[in-house]
Formats: sequence, C-alpha cells, structure tokens
Amino acid sequence: MTRDESWDEMMSDLRQEYLKQLTERIKMLETLTQDVRWDRLYDEYHKLKGTGRTYGYDEITVVCQKLEDFCKARKVKAQTTASPAELDTLKSGLQLMNHLLSCYTQEKPVDLGPHPAYQLLCANT
Repeated sequence: MTRDESWDEMMSDLRQEYLKQLTERIKMLETLTQDVRWDRLYDEYHKLKGTGRTYGYDEITVVCQKLEDFCKARKVKAQTTASPAELDTLKSGLQLMNHLLSCYTQEKPVDLGPHPAYQLLCANT
C-alpha cells in the first residue's frame, strides 16, 4: 500500500467516525434548541463548522456558519428566549443537518439550494 492509499484509507475511516458522532451532536443541538441555550448553540455550531471543513463536508460548514452567526447575534445581546420565528430558523437548521447526514451516509449528492429549510435559513440569517 502506498502512502497516498494509506492516507486516503485513514481519512475515509475518520470521515465515517465523524458521521457517527454527528448523529449524537445533532441530538445535543436539538436539546440546546429546546432549552434556548444561545451560548452553547453558538459554540457547537462553531465547532461543527470547522470540523465539517476538515473532513470535507463543506455543506455542513455552510449551514453551521449561518447558524453560528444567527446564534452569536442573540448571544451578544444576552438574549434568553427565542421567538417563534427564531425557533423556526433553528429547527430549519436541525432539519438541514439531518438531511445532510442522511445524504452523506447514503452517499447521495447534496444540493442545498432548492431545499426549503435552507431557503428559510438563508432568509432569516
């Protein structure tokens, strides 16, 4: 096995492990959304933005960047509640994260543009 093949195999294994962990992280984000924890939501979306890019899941990076910015604006204002529209935006983000996870695990192509949750997220962030 060449060094490039070994590297590719290692990255493939790491990417698969990342997807397994992503399921749990999405569940945690769902709880943080219910509890309206802007500070923790911001932190978690920030981390996912970076790891998405590291492992080549660019769509996760795009979605998490929008959600990170959305949460940061509320964190800075020390906001402790969420309006129905804000909750809808957060839930759209979670819907997108689950959609992306499904596409990645089933090795389906991803196109965020026409997805209704992405359109809502873009309109509100």
